Amino acid sequence: MCKTVGLTLQVVTSFHQCGTNVGDTFVVPLPSWVLSVGKQNNSIWYTDQTGAIDQEYISLGADHLPMFGGRTPIQIYKDFMVAFRGAFAKYLPSVVNEIQVGMGPAGELRYPGYQLQFNRWSYCGVGAFQCYDVNMMHSLQSAAFDVGHAEWGNGGPSSAGYYNSIPPDTPFFQDGAWNNYASPYGRFFMNWYSNMLLKHGSEILDNARSVFGSGLSIAAKISGIHWWYNTANHGAELTSGYYNTNGNDGYLTIAKMLQRTNTTFCFTCLEMTDSSNCASAPVELVQQTILAAQTARIGYSGENALELCSGSCNQGGFNQIISQASRVQHMHRFTYLRLSDSLVSSNNLQIFGGFVSSMANLH
Repeated sequence: MCKTVGLTLQVVTSFHQCGTNVGDTFVVPLPSWVLSVGKQNNSIWYTDQTGAIDQEYISLGADHLPMFGGRTPIQIYKDFMVAFRGAFAKYLPSVVNEIQVGMGPAGELRYPGYQLQFNRWSYCGVGAFQCYDVNMMHSLQSAAFDVGHAEWGNGGPSSAGYYNSIPPDTPFFQDGAWNNYASPYGRFFMNWYSNMLLKHGSEILDNARSVFGSGLSIAAKISGIHWWYNTANHGAELTSGYYNTNGNDGYLTIAKMLQRTNTTFCFTCLEMTDSSNCASAPVELVQQTILAAQTARIGYSGENALELCSGSCNQGGFNQIISQASRVQHMHRFTYLRLSDSLVSSNNLQIFGGFVSSMANLH
């Protein structure tokens, strides 16, 4: 149908569960053959400090374990992409002109630090570190031993609170606290935790590029964790694996990883404005990611995080997207969330049409 009318299509490789995220109205769990392995061995799941697991996405700690009929998760992701390429070869890259590669919960390159699957988290909790499955713990212990501090390998920060804690009440995220995020231990842990995520993304994207070649656009989605951004600790970003404090530009680090495979940096929350509530600063966060992509010389794409036309359209949200997009030298793509009955009602569709025209006129 797209080919007939001259449209192009972006495909998302969804290696994650659909559902339980903001705005989701139905659930598509991981395949039964994945869940059955997880039932026999729950070490394949991301796990928090209480032993609670998350079944949205296989833990990166299991990336190289042949637990699925002799295949590893990394091999399974590649096999899916190879099969897709074979099935849709005649549409690549003329109709299907971009593959957004899923690499975590909600298709985003992150840990499930703010997890909604079992209603453990609500806005604006700091989230919880997801490093307590057996395989992640083995990696942490090895890293701690290598730096001469075996005691640092016993687990994640013991004073980081839980999903709905807030940084001012949580010693690990407090400035000046003993063994906090800025201490030698805190820096060691955050380097290890974030580097594990970067390695996971890098391996999957290497495979994606090898499968689809240089002629097809590839994108990676990064989560817009804007709460507690306007603090020194950036706590909510840290639990999701974005090491954006202690002098680190977490998004430039990600952009440089994406640069190696010429992957577009796709970011969300472009419609949001700052709020003193929860030290939320999405405007500055978006601008940091735009600069990171430009510095790394890779493409930049955007999305809105929340639906703007449930009922009457939020014109202010559309205006904010246009404002942020105007900062991008050339926006590769913008994905609007979401197509609904409300969006295509006559008045809303007219407003949306004006937004589309404004975006097209930017570049």
